[in-house]
Amino acid sequence: MEIIFISDLHSNLEAINSISKKISNKRIYCLGDIVGYGPNPNETIDWVRNNTVKTIKGNHDYAVVNNNTSNFNLFAKKSILWTIKKLTIDNTEYLKNLPLTYKFSIEKINILLVHGSPEDPLNEYVIPEHYEQLFEYYLDKNKVNIIVLGHTHIPFSIKKKNGYIINPGSVGQPRNGNPNASYAVVSIEDNYIDVNIKNVKYNWDKTINKMNKINFKSFSSRLKQRY
Repeated sequence: MEIIFISDLHSNLEAINSISKKISNKRIYCLGDIVGYGPNPNETIDWVRNNTVKTIKGNHDYAVVNNNTSNFNLFAKKSILWTIKKLTIDNTEYLKNLPLTYKFSIEKINILLVHGSPEDPLNEYVIPEHYEQLFEYYLDKNKVNIIVLGHTHIPFSIKKKNGYIINPGSVGQPRNGNPNASYAVVSIEDNYIDVNIKNVKYNWDKTINKMNKINFKSFSSRLKQRY
């Protein structure tokens, strides 16, 4: 069985449309941060609601429904406050009811979804060079074969003796030097696991123009930089 993991869409409709063409009719799981930063929060939530099997809550989603920007920089605060005003009541309620974690099984493979880390599902940044020594502990403690997480916007797939830790990267705002929309494809068959990180080019300029029109110029130009 082939399943798709996406994360950190950040209201970037053009990026979402680009990957949607590649992953339509697949089992899609979303790791949160549906909103924040980008110009199309309602359209992004609508897409997630219509296309994913399960979605969990990210720190930006949490901030929007709780009107809490205490842990964010000035631009992120501005985008959260703008998003709060733009969201429909129905979409706000949808974000509010998203779980922080989700555990499920496919073909006897146990999988845990978190946005940040298994210890702090919302806010902890799991960076492999600092956290890899904890990966086997995470897998054993949670009794799973795969943990999929987001938040850093940096994709990776690391195999340990007891399973995999996977970050699909960011659909709407990658930070790994490749500006393309990123996602992960995981194939599971007879206890064999194969992981591939994919990326797709999208119309950066269209998203940037939208962000500039709502005075998000301080960040929009970074979308297509290879930094």
